Amino acid sequence: MKIGKNLWTGSDWHLTSWRSSSDPLPGRFPCTTDTRRGVPENVLWDGDVERYRTGPWNGVSFSGVPEMTTYSDMFRYELTVSSGEVTYGYVAKPGAPPFSRLLLTDDGVVQCLVWDATTRAWKSFFQGPRDICDAYGKCGAFGVCDAGAASTSFCGCAAGFSPASPAEWKMRDTSSGCRRDVALDCAGDGTTTKTTDGFLRLRGVKLPDTSNATVDMSGIELEECGARCLGNCSCVAYAPADIAGGGAGSSCIMWTDGLVDLRSVDGGQDIYLRLAKSELELAKPQHQPFRTKLVIGASIASSLVVILTVILAILFVITRCPRPRISAAHSIQPIPAPTVPSVELSSMKAATKDFHGSNIIGRGGFGIVYEGNLSDGKKVAIKRLIIQPSHTDDEGEKAFDRELELMSKLRHGNLVQLLAYCKDGNERLLV
Repeated sequence: MKIGKNLWTGSDWHLTSWRSSSDPLPGRFPCTTDTRRGVPENVLWDGDVERYRTGPWNGVSFSGVPEMTTYSDMFRYELTVSSGEVTYGYVAKPGAPPFSRLLLTDDGVVQCLVWDATTRAWKSFFQGPRDICDAYGKCGAFGVCDAGAASTSFCGCAAGFSPASPAEWKMRDTSSGCRRDVALDCAGDGTTTKTTDGFLRLRGVKLPDTSNATVDMSGIELEECGARCLGNCSCVAYAPADIAGGGAGSSCIMWTDGLVDLRSVDGGQDIYLRLAKSELELAKPQHQPFRTKLVIGASIASSLVVILTVILAILFVITRCPRPRISAAHSIQPIPAPTVPSVELSSMKAATKDFHGSNIIGRGGFGIVYEGNLSDGKKVAIKRLIIQPSHTDDEGEKAFDRELELMSKLRHGNLVQLLAYCKDGNERLLV
């Protein structure tokens, strides 16, 4: 199958979601191959609003979907760009699973599925959006999103940049993006350019939106691409357009405006960011997509992690250490009632889109943390623990109650305050 556009007739082939799981009428989520960008890529829309993009095609995969390469022995991926059409598709290789399909769910998630004959079930090898960093433009221009960071700090600024609106960033509204700390040193008369600027290599990212990029697919070397960017005072970054030949890659993408929808990706591409000489010297030793100062108080996140670790360690010792039997007459006193209010499970489901994967901002051995949007507009973090119905004792329940009691009593300027909790069936939530 293929999706894309016929450039002669203007017609296109695209996926459209159902209106609901039981209503096959066209829904509000179309997935198209966007040909208006410097490099074609697949884009998922929510009506007229861009919801998710795969990143530009790099000759091997879409730069934001490196897991495509793990199935390269089963499928051959093809992007066709000609005078007549721009289309994307894949073809099964000999020995591949007998069935595969692309599915666009009614809640706006694209899934690539293969049929597992052993388990007789569909297995997903890719879906998007897969986490909070896949939301288009989550961190604004020159912002970098890292889904593996602490839940309070998944957005940061690229090295050499700081939040454009620190007040908004403190409120976790990062849409304003980042601004340059030191202006570039570039001057020219149209024929020659003088500059002391240089480039910092940001490793493992999904390349940003190429709507404002210039693309040269002639096969020029990466070094030549960098020289062209340095010679253009409007150029802020460059990257290879084709990495199929290995090495540093070839051909050239040059961005001339803000870098939008940049995120860290395991196995992602490298991009070369233009910085002033003074900023380059500061940033070079790090070679990271963004600095630790970029996110609303990394100290807050680290303090919270330390406190929670201590609490969980104490709970582990309490629940695991052998204790003498205590008669009913001398049983341990029940844990006091929590000092924070309880909330309805239905309201927490509404705040997290029924605990949708795109709202996940962190996970660990004790549960998953979701970003929640309350009905009054307030954003909260919701930790979800599930008490399995197969448990024959109440250890999990006691551990939750102890954590609830301890968290409700914690008061510190650098710690996130517990606002509420929820106990409903097997669901246990901390808000």
